[in-house]
Amino acid sequence: MKNQFFCSLVALSMFGLSGCGSGLSKSTAGSDDGGSTTPAYKKIFVTDVTFLGDFKTLGAGATGIAGADNLCMQNTNHPGSGTYKAMLADGVVRIACTTADCSGGVSEHTNWVLAPNTEYRRLDETTVIGTTTASGIFAFPLDNTVVDGSTPEANGIWTGLDLDWTSHATNCLGFESSSGANSAMAGVSYVDSVNTIQNGGGASCSFGQRLYCVEQ
Repeated sequence: MKNQFFCSLVALSMFGLSGCGSGLSKSTAGSDDGGSTTPAYKKIFVTDVTFLGDFKTLGAGATGIAGADNLCMQNTNHPGSGTYKAMLADGVVRIACTTADCSGGVSEHTNWVLAPNTEYRRLDETTVIGTTTASGIFAFPLDNTVVDGSTPEANGIWTGLDLDWTSHATNCLGFESSSGANSAMAGVSYVDSVNTIQNGGGASCSFGQRLYCVEQ
């Protein structure tokens, strides 16, 4: 008994172990990363400013999609850490689905920003927006709207998406045009329905809309 007690004291003080013999295990009080854990969810925010449809120019990107991603990273609402990309489809550089609601699964994605089977929350990290399907899209209605309806961000949002998550045909010429002669699909951020990604007809590329920015 005395030897067992002594062995336990030594193990606890020197190695952070819970006992002696074959049943020893490392203490769970701490970890190499200081006890921090990676959240099991990702976040979405809406930009605090609106943009015309030429994201290539506005965001200084090689393409309209790249420019939109840059604008997400530069936006004041960016939480200060993490990589965020625009939930924006042009049908070439970024595609969510090539068939209605991605009947073929994630193989239809090109550079898509939503991960499959993943919970997304607002920046407050407590309000759940929704959990994506195995195909990496949201099924509607959402658990909560992307933003509170009383905030300035409760507004029109460029998406480039049709109601079934496929890319619309025009979309400001790949989001490289701010001409009123062109248009693109837009949703609204203050509803939980499919209108989150498309709210009626296309919006003029010369009319300012915001962006959904999704944590990667």
